Amino acid sequence: MPNEPAIWVASRRAVEAFGLGDSEEGAPVRRIKYGRLNHDLAVNDCRVHVMRASREPGIELLSWRSEVELRATTIRHGVLPDALFQVARDDASRSPKATFALECEVSEKDSPLVRLPWVRRLAEGRYRGRTCADGLALREALRLTLDGLASDFEGTAIGTLAAGLRIGNTQASVARGLGFSEEYLCRRWKPQLVRLLREQLSQQEFTPMDDAA
Repeated sequence: MPNEPAIWVASRRAVEAFGLGDSEEGAPVRRIKYGRLNHDLAVNDCRVHVMRASREPGIELLSWRSEVELRATTIRHGVLPDALFQVARDDASRSPKATFALECEVSEKDSPLVRLPWVRRLAEGRYRGRTCADGLALREALRLTLDGLASDFEGTAIGTLAAGLRIGNTQASVARGLGFSEEYLCRRWKPQLVRLLREQLSQQEFTPMDDAA
């Protein structure tokens, strides 16, 4: 873009005023999550490269499904790529269609949580040699910790938030289920959940299963 590295973000009012909402022709408009901005931009860069490549003769981009679109299908299997896309190739020597899962590792490797002993042992044990081992280990540790917190605090706002995040629900949907505004949930209960998560991750003991292949 001509004005990079500047990033322009449209407010909700601007989206409505300029007709930038979801449409069949345009890309979906979603709320910005500033903690994920670098990651989302990296995924977007990959999509742009794939779309440009598909302009070449003999290559066609058949579909592109984002993490949001995949969540309901794949999260139950413990897999959530950043995108899944399929291309068709006009090449008799190759399969006519190919499907690719995209995983952009941007933030996990810089997170202090990655340096916790339990996460390091998962990365160097179960996920050793895997692409994005640190990210996979951190996701596994977070999943197990959220499971425990959801059980320990069942029936409370913290337990409901932990359970919702564990299965991929948005904060907004969890807040609606509790009868709260998202702003109140994030201000009142999310910091407590984050504190408990950090405590549990720091105190988690290593077990032989963590080192299983």
